[in-house]
Amino acid sequence: MRQTQQILSFDPMVEHGSGRPLLRGKVLRNIHPGEARAFRESLDWVVDCGITEVGSVLYAKFQQARFSALAALVYPYATSEQLVWLSKFVVFLFAYDDVNDDREQLVQNPTLDGELEMLEESLMSIARGSRPRGAEQPLARAFADFMAEFQRYASDDWLACFADDVEDYLLANRMERKVHVSDNVMKPADYIPCRRSLSACRAGFDVGAALLGIDCAKIRSSEIARVMATLGNDHFSWLNDLFGIDRDLKQGTASNLIICLAAHTTHDLHHALDMTVNMLNETCTTFFELEHSEHVRADPDVRLYSQIVRSSIVGTLSWYYRSERYNAAHAKQH
Repeated sequence: MRQTQQILSFDPMVEHGSGRPLLRGKVLRNIHPGEARAFRESLDWVVDCGITEVGSVLYAKFQQARFSALAALVYPYATSEQLVWLSKFVVFLFAYDDVNDDREQLVQNPTLDGELEMLEESLMSIARGSRPRGAEQPLARAFADFMAEFQRYASDDWLACFADDVEDYLLANRMERKVHVSDNVMKPADYIPCRRSLSACRAGFDVGAALLGIDCAKIRSSEIARVMATLGNDHFSWLNDLFGIDRDLKQGTASNLIICLAAHTTHDLHHALDMTVNMLNETCTTFFELEHSEHVRADPDVRLYSQIVRSSIVGTLSWYYRSERYNAAHAKQH
């Protein structure tokens, strides 16, 4: 499904048409004092790792996206030193995601899928403690560099949990590449559970929990923690699809909730966008109600975990809303 008309051509958080829903939420104005340092050092790092070169198109994209701001907004409790390697982790994730989502390259280069599978096998091994070989791809070396820092802070339990969630994420993205090169549009009932594995949110929550010293066993055995993680994951995923809709339509990929809803439910992209906004609002409402429940307040570890998810919900909204990366025409007005 290709579309020339821009779908998200308005500010979704202000009035933009009679009866159309507003995206609710708080956009943070203040940011971590260590963000500027993290921005500089993460850009130097992608060059040192061989991911890109100064002056390249990809380097300019990293500058524009300012992933250090996303890390700073999502992990406000990190120290300035921690924020540097957290920013590197976010840069790594988006660099991998961009390669994985490049439908044109996947179609034109028949060997790319196999190369990415080899990369993913390396990444899964590194997540479980293996050292990268000298000939590893730049993304594998970059991930190994992050893991060396993360291991300084994480318990063995959180490292194992993180490795499981990274593997789930990589295998889901391997499957998504098949969707990218297909003309089929998934039904929403199939796309929604699949999309939960396509984001690295759970791995990101693991990192935050490890930094704050939360008891891993308590979180893994808590049904409430699992529900909160799912809500936080959904919120991130639908935000990504909302602010990335015009990019996905331009690239001709069907891996987007709005496109799936339009194909099978609303039969109209604008109505599907409104439905996605409503889903985002409902997800937020459900999370904040759950966060204030007695079950969450009664357990210190679960309560602290809820703060990690809340920081993700508020922080990602603030970043996506203001990011030029996602065609937010209103961003420069704020």
